[in-house]
Amino acid sequence: MSKKIILSFDYELFFGYKSGTVRKSLIEPTAKMLKAMEKVGAKATYFVDYLMIKYLEKANDKICNSDLKLIKEQLHDILRKGHRIELHIHPHWVDAIYNGDGTWNFDNFSHYMLTSFSIEEINRMFNEGTNTINQIAREVIPDYSVVAFRAGGWALPQMSVISSSFLRNKIMLDSSLGRGILINDGYRIIDFTKIPTKSFYHISSDALKEDINGCFIEAPISTFKYTFIDRVINGFYRLLHKNEMKYQCDGTHSRKDVSFKRDKTYFLKKINRVCRSTVIFFTLSHFSPLVLNHKFKCFNKEIVIVIDHPKDFSNSSIKTLLLISKSNRFITYKQLLNQSNE
Repeated sequence: MSKKIILSFDYELFFGYKSGTVRKSLIEPTAKMLKAMEKVGAKATYFVDYLMIKYLEKANDKICNSDLKLIKEQLHDILRKGHRIELHIHPHWVDAIYNGDGTWNFDNFSHYMLTSFSIEEINRMFNEGTNTINQIAREVIPDYSVVAFRAGGWALPQMSVISSSFLRNKIMLDSSLGRGILINDGYRIIDFTKIPTKSFYHISSDALKEDINGCFIEAPISTFKYTFIDRVINGFYRLLHKNEMKYQCDGTHSRKDVSFKRDKTYFLKKINRVCRSTVIFFTLSHFSPLVLNHKFKCFNKEIVIVIDHPKDFSNSSIKTLLLISKSNRFITYKQLLNQSNE
């Protein structure tokens, strides 16, 4: 069955102990993906971490000013090619420390979630962020307006907290959830195990519950079960295609080097972790193109919403894109929003 695919990319640096550089972790991988999407006629949505732009401006040194120029030029190029840019907020930028060499220290995650701020501060971030993205976009498209949001780390506050910010900034769609995702890592507690199974649905005060009279749309990122068999296939593929699967950016997701004692249960826990099925976001990266293409074909909904990041780019990302483009077509969140209003 032919499907509609929404490609979304979170346009941001790494938040591990190596943030990576703007050129290697954003500009270069995005340029490669834009070229590949042009070949297959795919349009994508880039959720731009506006606080990254704000703090690059604030640092105001030669490297950051150059990085900022590269980012704005690339966002303009993204828009000229028919893609969308929308609002993304990683609030722990407020605690980031600039290293002076184009990289950042993100050791402090006390403000990882938007709910660590007051409602007034959250409103200010939405207003500032929307204005930032709109100003950049309107240099290319004069009447451009942001319509969608994704929370950093998928840590979406209650809609009752942010609905006024959505309305004030004409944001009508969120795409921060993913059915079956459960995370408790010390930075956030996320439980999306019981959200509606629909590709998108109307919401009002709670994004986890459908409200047919709600004025906002929730479009959850699509997920699939990653099984033991998938892990085996993926492992063999990585062995045989090391160069293709090799990440090309210069940062890391790893946040700290934790030394621990391997007790008697360590290997049992590791075996259990490898053997059990886990729920994974649909993506173009990390996994074998063969596994991903199979998951796309087996997905039982008409719309597949994909999340990826330029910083996770490898040549396998392009191979996956080419495979899924053969029998599917691509739409943007703006088109989905228009469809929901028909």
